Amino acid sequence: MTSARIRLGLVAVGLLYLIALLAPALAPYDPAAQLDLVGGRLLPPSLGHPLGTDPLSRDLLSRLLFGARLSLSIAALAVAVAVTVGTAVGLAAGLAGGVIDGILMRSVDAALAIPRVFLLIVILALWEQGGITALVLVLGLTGWFGTSRLVRAEVLSLRRRDFVLAAQALGLPSWRIALRHVLPNAVAPIVVSATLGVGNTILIEAALSFLGIGVRPPQPSWGNMIADGQAFLATAPWQAMVPGVAVVVTVMAFSVLGDALRDRIDPRTR
Repeated sequence: MTSARIRLGLVAVGLLYLIALLAPALAPYDPAAQLDLVGGRLLPPSLGHPLGTDPLSRDLLSRLLFGARLSLSIAALAVAVAVTVGTAVGLAAGLAGGVIDGILMRSVDAALAIPRVFLLIVILALWEQGGITALVLVLGLTGWFGTSRLVRAEVLSLRRRDFVLAAQALGLPSWRIALRHVLPNAVAPIVVSATLGVGNTILIEAALSFLGIGVRPPQPSWGNMIADGQAFLATAPWQAMVPGVAVVVTVMAFSVLGDALRDRIDPRTR
């Protein structure tokens, strides 16, 4: 059952990234093109516009595809930043122990006490001109705390293993023990954390873009597409439903994959 869920998750996630990669070829129109601003506003789904158009007569299918490309790219880059920082901090805390471990983990506990969404809103509101780069960095640098604790716990277990003790007895430098013996054996929880983190980051990015402090128009993002369509829920519900469904399906795909990987790796679930 777990293997089937992993395959299903991999297929779904792979398909999503393939669609995002091929967005320029699959999109029938330029996502920013206002095709008929006066006469063609809020067109319902049709052969010419399979998902309809938005209030500015932009093709929703094209914007959905390019929005997928942007949202998935932001999430992947932000999670890469978070995993890199979290792994480095967790590795340092687990191997060093003592005072260093205490300082690092108490800092992580203090950071986790601050609601992440509140922190993101404050930072992005103050850093308005940062653009996509700022969004990626802020999402990444506020999302590594949980990963650091997972890595630290794994390192604390690994450093008592015979192969690590043997490497220490041979006089190998600490950095070599960390990179060659400890880190490769701590990859499993890192992969699970990263997989679940991508879905969570997509959800947060969509929320920030909906509030107008994430991806800024005219760049298409699922969040700002939902914001554009919220005023037309009664007359043109496809405006908000299409990107909303895309967010739900994408987050579910990453959640299924992450949960299946966690069940496969965690011996308590076997």
